[in-house]
Amino acid sequence: MASIPAHETWFFVDLSVVTTDWILLASNNMEDMEVLQVLRRLCQSAGSPRLAASVEMVRPDVMLPCSGHGQTIRKEEDYLDEQSTGYSDSPPSSISFDEELEEEVVEEEAVKAVNSKMASPSLTKEQAVEVQMELMAQYGAPTFQNQLHALGRTHEPGSSKFRSGLCKMVRRVQLDVIPRYGFSASDEGVESMLVLFRSLAKDPDIEVNGVVINDMLQMKVAPMETNHNNRIIEKPLSKHRILDMLRCQLVEFSQVKFQTDVEELKKCADYNSGRVFNLAKPLERAFEDPEGYFHLEGRADLALRVQKLLLPRYGFEPSKEGVQDMIRHCAPFVQDPEVANLLDRVNEKLGMSAAACQRFRKHIAHLK
Repeated sequence: MASIPAHETWFFVDLSVVTTDWILLASNNMEDMEVLQVLRRLCQSAGSPRLAASVEMVRPDVMLPCSGHGQTIRKEEDYLDEQSTGYSDSPPSSISFDEELEEEVVEEEAVKAVNSKMASPSLTKEQAVEVQMELMAQYGAPTFQNQLHALGRTHEPGSSKFRSGLCKMVRRVQLDVIPRYGFSASDEGVESMLVLFRSLAKDPDIEVNGVVINDMLQMKVAPMETNHNNRIIEKPLSKHRILDMLRCQLVEFSQVKFQTDVEELKKCADYNSGRVFNLAKPLERAFEDPEGYFHLEGRADLALRVQKLLLPRYGFEPSKEGVQDMIRHCAPFVQDPEVANLLDRVNEKLGMSAAACQRFRKHIAHLK
């Protein structure tokens, strides 16, 4: 046989042996549909439209059995899923060539399967954030957290049984959320969703939300008692420690109960300022705070409930003075894009608009 240039797509079908179960298909372009169509036409001319309907592209230089009685050629690693297409992993051993109706059905099913594989969902960044917010809402809900802690009491956190139970809980939430964004409610749908999120992993908003979600799925074990008089915790002086401290606050401020309380504070501010005019429809605002809730009565006290628990981990006093000290330690890093983005996300959870967050950063940049 004459040598064939490596850059050319080619195939060889020996029609004299097609009934003895072998086709040699070689191609260095796995997406060449022209080759596939020609191969199908040759199989049809050989008297096997059933065979033509089931032909798939395979790896170059691989010999595969292809029965003249209708056995399906399968791509080595990319075969169609039995559960999603209705195909069996073990094709029937014999099919009569004159069963025209069955052949048409098989061809139709093959086309549908290929089309379904090609039409995979896609997400914009905004939609991806919406998915994360829905997941966070369910993971942070009291019902889920109660189940998580019950699981932790039954099985040691980190054990195989704990991980298995947690995976089932997470999967139930995922299967409830992702169909609203075009993914199938199946393991394959979840995998497709995760693949798309991996392509967005470098986006700061997606990354921060991912940190929050992962933290929500952790069992928070109470730390062992230590002699705090003998232990000195250094205050954060590096970007890494500042980011770690801000992430901890973002996780706690993202909890559903905390967010509900923030919305109540904003609603009260709207009433007190006279921005709500229709008392019969309290959820309708005439307009929001033109300053983007840069000042919000009651917010500092609400945040302090959380910060009292977090600040001592980073060497600060659990008090309003400790909060001010923490802000001063953040000030030298607010020009860093990563710190600025995370600080904005924390302040958004405290009710500030994007403009108010930017104003806050400019304000603390001058602190010493």
